Amino acid sequence: MGGKTWSRKEELVYWLELIPHSPKRLGHDLAANEEKAWNWVAQRMTKSMGSSARRKYTPLCVFEHYFQNTYLGRFSPNIGKLHLRYYRREQASKKKKEKERVMAEELEEARSDSSMTDASGDAEPPIKVDSNGDEQAPIVINCQYPTVPSYHTHAPAPRSTVPSAPASFAPSDFLPPPPPYHFHQFPANHDRLATTETEGDSPFMAQPPASGADDAAAPHRSYSYHHY
Repeated sequence: MGGKTWSRKEELVYWLELIPHSPKRLGHDLAANEEKAWNWVAQRMTKSMGSSARRKYTPLCVFEHYFQNTYLGRFSPNIGKLHLRYYRREQASKKKKEKERVMAEELEEARSDSSMTDASGDAEPPIKVDSNGDEQAPIVINCQYPTVPSYHTHAPAPRSTVPSAPASFAPSDFLPPPPPYHFHQFPANHDRLATTETEGDSPFMAQPPASGADDAAAPHRSYSYHHY
């Protein structure tokens, strides 16, 4: 806003007498006063100031004074608090318009993204290639638990119930040959006399039958096995 500074008298006439009839009127002035154009405000300002006018009042001049002190917040030195309620209204309207503008931009951006998605359809995303020209394979993470290896790959062999023969540490030529088997002989007692009758090379010794035995019964002999 160029030119001379508005005087206190100009501010009083402008804010208290003319703005309540302008398109920017507020409160009860909306119903009590008929709306006048900025051209009417300029004419009334020129008539009210008369010879005290410090400028030529035009519709652009009177509207610019309002716009500078309310919307832009560039206050005149002599305005005081005359413009305060108009300033609050314009700042609230300004914030509302800014919020609506941001919402409109976000809505337009969302519509643009949606149209691009519909146009692309189910197209696969481009494959990323590193600086060496190799395709980057996707990383697959297996979330399953690892299988515990089994050490029993074969079924265990059944246990044998037959006891194994004891091992012999003696050489085969040292062991004596098994004695011949005689069904009518049995080993004699070891306390028999050495003069007891023996049969051939058999280690068994003959034992006479007991007294009083039946003569018809077959004789029984007892043999003693030599100690090795």
